[in-house]
Amino acid sequence: MNAANETPHAIGSTITYLRRYAAMCFTGLAPEEDDGNAASLPATESSQEPSNERNIDDERQAIERANKAARKYVDDAIAWFAKVADADTLSAWWKREREPMGKHFAGKEDPLYAELRKAFVDRGAALTEGAKPSIANIDVEKLFNQFRDDLKLAADEASCNAIYASLIEPHEAQLSSDTMGELTAILHDRVDRVNTPQ
Repeated sequence: MNAANETPHAIGSTITYLRRYAAMCFTGLAPEEDDGNAASLPATESSQEPSNERNIDDERQAIERANKAARKYVDDAIAWFAKVADADTLSAWWKREREPMGKHFAGKEDPLYAELRKAFVDRGAALTEGAKPSIANIDVEKLFNQFRDDLKLAADEASCNAIYASLIEPHEAQLSSDTMGELTAILHDRVDRVNTPQ
């Protein structure tokens, strides 16, 4: 039986370990714990695993806390939407929260962000019904063309999102879900292009 290394301490621990187990065999005793760890495993190996497990647990708990915080943020926002009485207040909230809300979501594809966005658009549509021009009074083709042309000049994702915010968001409540889907697809296509190395 070899010691973990050739130091006197490791060799002495191995000899003590063997003597003790030989004596227990003769007397029929059973050990309460493995006291040969010092001879068989380096201290760094035995102490490293629990630390890794703690790190994994900490990361898992942090993710769970972040998910709960995002869920509460969306629920609170949707509850507040229902109480808003005018579209201007609703729009002002979105503009004010656009940057802070980023810490709760993993991008625009995050299901929670999509849920919040839909609730915002639906409430905006309800508030502006009859108060703003209908879709018939919006030149959709012109809006599409301008959106595409402006996106061609965007050099990064932030610029693409800024163009969407300034050009499309003011009309979201008046546009159909199909139209919004096409506009979103155009935005995502341009974002993919600017993020892909040439």
